[in-house]
Amino acid sequence: MRFHTVWHIESSWLFPFRAGPLPLILRGFASVTGPKGKDGFGVETQTEFLTRLSLLADLGSFAGHPPTIYAGVGYEYWHHMYGTPSSAAPGTVTSAPMVMAEIHF
Repeated sequence: MRFHTVWHIESSWLFPFRAGPLPLILRGFASVTGPKGKDGFGVETQTEFLTRLSLLADLGSFAGHPPTIYAGVGYEYWHHMYGTPSSAAPGTVTSAPMVMAEIHF
C-alpha cells in the first residue's frame, strides 16, 4: 500500500495561568491532514481532523514540588480517523472526554 504525498497543518499550544492559588495549564493541539489516496481496501481516504485539549492543575505545587503532579480533564475529537471515511467503517469518529493524571520525574 502506498499513500500520496499530502498536505498537513498542525498547531499546538500551552497556556499556564492561575485561578487564585491554583496553578493551571491549558494545552492541546489540532491537526488536519489531506486525503492520502486509496487505503488498503481500495477506499478513497478523506481529510482527517484530530484535536486534543486538556486543562490540568499543578497539584505538586501544593506539596512543594512544582511541576511534578498534574490532574485534570481533557477532550479528544478525531474525524475520519486515519483518513477513513465515516461511511466506510464504524469507529472512524472519536469524541472522548477524559480524566487525566500525569507524574513528571
